[in-house]
Amino acid sequence: MIALAPHNGPTGREDQKRPSTHPDLVLRAQARPALANNNRPLPHPHIGSDAPANTSRSRHPLLPHLDQTWPDFKALTAARQKDILTAWQGLGYNNRAIRLQALAKEVCERHNATLPDTEAALTALPGIGTYTARAILAFAHNKPVPVIDTNIRRVLIHELGLQETVTQKELEQAALACIPQGQSRIWHNALMDYGALQKTARTTGIRSLSKQGKFEGSTRELRGKLLKHLLAQERMTRRQAHTVLRDERAEQVIADMERDGLIRTEGERIVLS
Repeated sequence: MIALAPHNGPTGREDQKRPSTHPDLVLRAQARPALANNNRPLPHPHIGSDAPANTSRSRHPLLPHLDQTWPDFKALTAARQKDILTAWQGLGYNNRAIRLQALAKEVCERHNATLPDTEAALTALPGIGTYTARAILAFAHNKPVPVIDTNIRRVLIHELGLQETVTQKELEQAALACIPQGQSRIWHNALMDYGALQKTARTTGIRSLSKQGKFEGSTRELRGKLLKHLLAQERMTRRQAHTVLRDERAEQVIADMERDGLIRTEGERIVLS
């Protein structure tokens, strides 16, 4: 059992003590208005049937276009890789587009084009780890499983008075105890918004476990630049790639993209995979 303690905010002032018997009720009261007070659309309710829809809380403007173009796993499986990569432009991490199609093929072959609804079956699929599996279960199936992203972690630590050194297992136990019966989907939406809009790292003084590096000047930016040129002309020479990138990491970028299945090299020639 986790011992709850008052949390000292970034100002050093102790927060008001919370009842140790029912801390989940306090958290529910604090976080519930967060969902009602913002206008961001909810994720797809039909992920569990046949749609490879995004399970993230916030939806990128390009995602509806992807959903309309490939409305189910069968359509995504039959798509050309170039078309998927072209549609994915602007979403970042282009290798995820390749992984998404690989996932679609597995779901069609092993699960009759329907995403499974158990954590074990989901994590057995390519590209799905524990977090993604639980996000699918909570948002698509409304199942009471703990979904802990960086925002929810911060909310739980701050509102339940936990130490930042709390283990993942302890945090999951606390998170599970707080989920209102039959309301996992809306609860996790509220927690994510509460953390993103109100209980931010700045207002709570709670640091994230990891921080993404800057995009500008990164190999991610170089990969995107090279892929954009390849989508336009489908092939180029290594010399042309070096001219496009103008960076000493060009060969590393080419090797990484080939490893991820985005491109393949044929001697001095580079083509889309």
